Amino acid sequence: MKVLIVGAGQVGQTVAQELAPDHAVVAIDRRYEALEQVPGAARVVQGDGVELDVLQEGDVDEADILIACTDDDRTNILICSTAKLEGDPFAIARVAHTQFLDTWHHSRKAFGVDLMVGRSSLTARSVARLVGFQSAEETAFEERFFAGGRIEMAEFEIESESPLAGKTVEHADRFEGVTFASLFRNGEMMIPEGTTRLAVGDRLVVMGNPKDVKAFGIQLNPSTAEEDVNRIVVLGGGEIGAQTAQVLQQRGLSVTLVERDPGRAERVAETLSNTMVLQSDATNRAFWKTERLDRANLCIVALRPDERVLLAGLLAKQLGVPRVFGVIRERQYVGLGEMSALDGVVHPREETAAYISRHVLESYADSVARIEHERAEVFETTLSTEGRLTDRRIEEGVPDLPGPCTVGTVLREGRVLVPRGNTLLRTGDRVVVIAHAEHAEAIADML
Repeated sequence: MKVLIVGAGQVGQTVAQELAPDHAVVAIDRRYEALEQVPGAARVVQGDGVELDVLQEGDVDEADILIACTDDDRTNILICSTAKLEGDPFAIARVAHTQFLDTWHHSRKAFGVDLMVGRSSLTARSVARLVGFQSAEETAFEERFFAGGRIEMAEFEIESESPLAGKTVEHADRFEGVTFASLFRNGEMMIPEGTTRLAVGDRLVVMGNPKDVKAFGIQLNPSTAEEDVNRIVVLGGGEIGAQTAQVLQQRGLSVTLVERDPGRAERVAETLSNTMVLQSDATNRAFWKTERLDRANLCIVALRPDERVLLAGLLAKQLGVPRVFGVIRERQYVGLGEMSALDGVVHPREETAAYISRHVLESYADSVARIEHERAEVFETTLSTEGRLTDRRIEEGVPDLPGPCTVGTVLREGRVLVPRGNTLLRTGDRVVVIAHAEHAEAIADML
């Protein structure tokens, strides 16, 4: 496969390093010093990727995939549009601002971009994973949320104290908003049926809307419920901070957001109706005391620059907040953040690079995740008119697929449906499916 990467910053370098060993990679950047950091297996071209002659020098007409990952959103969109004039690569654009992502989601043909990667939304979901469920296992997959954050997948271990241990799936499946997607026992994947009995040590993967998944986790292991996460403070109302508050708000959590800029604070307050927005300097100790933010159970720091993240994180810890996480943008500060008062850090560029690389490597579906040491795959795709499941009930169509699988959730006309065996699927339904890794691609091809 031939891949053309425009923008050799941290994201471009990481993607090139991931893809160059097995694919023909060309990297373009105006900066010679950036190209020097690109892996030796990749070919480099110095120049402005917006210019057609530079793209031609990078063999854009032969490229299977074009990745525009400069630091400017408009430039990335323009690069994709220009590339489409010369060839027909699958065009991926990285963006930081949500307005472009919202437009693209509304019309997937907008801008001439085949896949738009929102750095802020990816980072927000990664932060939500850090908040996590205390009873949930952090699995090997990157994408724990699907359908723009409206569908969550979580993995739980059945503990000896769990009230569901020894119960059948039919007895345990009491939440309308949750599907039992798969069960892992002694390293083997099982598709759970109503008569399947849950045993201590089983690892159960569930899908559904975030609120119900959280409620299910509390029922599963009450002793590890999130009773200590009932008030969350987000410091910073930029794109990442606002997106993080929105994701947490969708999960039914109580969120307070602090933003120093009055205009931005007002805009965030209008967007996030269920989040309390306070306008102040997040590093002001007196403000923390006055607003009783020191009573928070968890703090997420999404300030700029990174030095303020470290300072605010230290202040939160000194005031008694038990768990503090930070968004670190510059690679050189990541290690320092991990050694400081922060309990964990998220690096937006690394999250973006990992997402792009995975999408390129697993291009048969729109979103792919591997779990349980790659024994199973979860993918998100849209049902075609000729698909094996289209216009059929799930219990009728699944046996015709090349391997066992579970349709975990369905997104139809913006609504999340939690399917059962008698659910009738339609053309255009967006489904999240879990299957054995060896069968996943063949199943996706038939949908």
